[in-house]
Amino acid sequence: MSHIIKKIRGVNIEFQPCPFCQSFPEWVIVPGDDYIMRCSSCRASTKVARWTPEEAAADWNSNEIENDHFTITEDTKIDEYLKQGIKKVLFSEYSIIEPFPVTGGGFLCSSAVIVADKTTIHIEPEKTHLLYDEISGYGHDYYTRPIAEEGNKISFVKSKWRKDNLLSISFNCNGRIMTISSYAKYDCLIISEV
Repeated sequence: MSHIIKKIRGVNIEFQPCPFCQSFPEWVIVPGDDYIMRCSSCRASTKVARWTPEEAAADWNSNEIENDHFTITEDTKIDEYLKQGIKKVLFSEYSIIEPFPVTGGGFLCSSAVIVADKTTIHIEPEKTHLLYDEISGYGHDYYTRPIAEEGNKISFVKSKWRKDNLLSISFNCNGRIMTISSYAKYDCLIISEV
């Protein structure tokens, strides 16, 4: 079985080939500036985002790899995941003093979670665009404001992109179109009704 050697920060790291397709991995930076290793061919990836590329490489070489083809990273458009069905969209408070301040036809929040039929996606602001990644769960106490009341139908409408950067995501909540976008002035998300 052949190996590949890649250099990062002046250090050579030897990688095992992908256990599923025998291709070689690449580093991917995910929201929060953490690292995962992902197969350059079949997209199998390490299970946990790590602070350093060396830690992600160690996970890859110890076979901490999933072949679920559902790892979402910021270089993958998420529309295909959201079109398959959404159960709920929840938001975290902007601040303790003013949890969800109202501004310009919407409200502000720190981050959002989209619970879709096949995955859960965490969204956070990054200046003028949105960062996102798949997560295995979310803190029910942290994400306290739903986009719609329990039992209401929520469907994906569209996303807006600039090259590979996600600018906004829109949902239909019982005939109301709600949009999540980044609000750079306050380093938060703005949820607005169109």
